[in-house]
Amino acid sequence: VTTKAGKSGKTKFKLSSQYGTTTPNFNGYKPLSTSQYIDYYGQTLLNSGASQEEVDELYPAEIRNINTNWVDEAFRTGVTQSHDLSASGGNDKTTFFVSGSYFSQEGILIGSTFDRYSGRVSINQKANDKLSFGTQLNVSYADRRSASPGNQFNSPLLGGYLNAPFDSPRDPITGELLDGS
Repeated sequence: VTTKAGKSGKTKFKLSSQYGTTTPNFNGYKPLSTSQYIDYYGQTLLNSGASQEEVDELYPAEIRNINTNWVDEAFRTGVTQSHDLSASGGNDKTTFFVSGSYFSQEGILIGSTFDRYSGRVSINQKANDKLSFGTQLNVSYADRRSASPGNQFNSPLLGGYLNAPFDSPRDPITGELLDGS
């Protein structure tokens, strides 16, 4: 295993950046609209012996204009980016390498993110032909936020597939997202 180290000579700087996106793929899955949902479950209730009045009471007219696609509410286009900056150089006796990195990933599931900051310093000193010494320091900090796991009832993954389309994630007056905060 070789690690990056400075070389004697003029100081060299290197900067690299990457950016990318991730789009969820539902393989043709489309959740039921409110009218499809009410038709399907209403017919199920009628087949089970319920009256049309009971079905209409369960699915009143006020909810028929709400049509939430919960899969669209639970997922987004993810963004990944990374940036690296380094400097290396030195002279016949001392060489150095210093680098810093930032990596950020916004996952496709709402509420999932990952950020990492890291740095590295390597300094080598040649005291004479028989003695040399050096030091290396690596530091890293990561912050990961995950949405609730898919098997938990409050998970956006599970909710995207199980919530009724006539339930809305938005305040009916302001239109703002209801996030519980």
